[in-house]
Amino acid sequence: MYMAKQKIVYIAEAFGGGVLTYLSELASGLVSNYDISILYGRRAQTPNNLSDYFPSQVHLYEIKNFTRELNPYKDFCAYLELKSHLKKINPDIVHLNSSKAGALGRLIKYQKNQKIFYTPHGYSFLMDNQSTVKSRLYLGIEKILGQLPAYTIAVGKEEYKQSLRVTRKSTYINNGVDTHLIDGITPNDSIDSDYIVTVGRIDTQKNPKFFNQLALSCPQRKFLWIGDGPLKSELVAPNIKISGWMSHNQVLAILKQTQIFLLLSRWEGLPISLLEAMYCRNLCIVSNVVGNRDVIKNGETGIIVDDLENLLRAINKGIIEFKNIIDKAENEILYEYNLKQMIIKYQHEYEN
Repeated sequence: MYMAKQKIVYIAEAFGGGVLTYLSELASGLVSNYDISILYGRRAQTPNNLSDYFPSQVHLYEIKNFTRELNPYKDFCAYLELKSHLKKINPDIVHLNSSKAGALGRLIKYQKNQKIFYTPHGYSFLMDNQSTVKSRLYLGIEKILGQLPAYTIAVGKEEYKQSLRVTRKSTYINNGVDTHLIDGITPNDSIDSDYIVTVGRIDTQKNPKFFNQLALSCPQRKFLWIGDGPLKSELVAPNIKISGWMSHNQVLAILKQTQIFLLLSRWEGLPISLLEAMYCRNLCIVSNVVGNRDVIKNGETGIIVDDLENLLRAINKGIIEFKNIIDKAENEILYEYNLKQMIIKYQHEYEN
């Protein structure tokens, strides 16, 4: 007897960068077992060829009123759009991703038999570019929303620890990367392997001011920022090249060519670009924040730095000195942060 597939709806306002990669790979891994729909918001980094990132069986619906910023009118309209789509689809499982979708999605009243999950991808109250009052406000909102019937799945152990501040209904599943996909990518040999590279939106989170300070301190080195964003004007050092947004495969082709990857973020969830850079055998040098600390064991699988002096010291050592670290990092991804394990664990959570 034919059994209809259970329906999953993923909701994401921040549909670009790591969240897009995460949902693309998760949906692709689960689509044979579930009927999957995605309700998403469009950002500057959302690719125009979005359907190419998903199997043809995945249904994509744009939420026109999703905005990054707080906007009571737009947020209310987005809430109504979400309710309308969810009523039509009538899913068995709803999985909310990032703060805006997590807030609006948890305010919706669901049927008793529907399972609701929430993944923060970096809590808003951890953002260090805002006042203490605002951080406490976001923390308070998460505590209130944490009382509602949604189960939190953090993307790593550090985010899980933060989730326990706002809810006891929580677990974590490490982000994973598609190692088979990366194995099939040809390195982009038109890129000089000496470039020191980073990936992401050029905004406060990714700390372009610090990246620029580093470049000015190393005029003999070349730096590449893959991405774009509102703080592009802060990258004024003449030895920085800004690529603009690229497809996922184009980014991987560059990471397979370069040797040093930086992630100097002021806060993180669990960055997929870092996992990919580790598997692509880059020496990964990262800031000392939640998310980065999940992945990098300092001196074993990468380097954690707190200031410019330590960053310069790491960069100026010969790459050959870090061979053991690079080997361990690659193996860490292969056995601890691979996509196959991630998909199995999500399916277990959805079904149990």
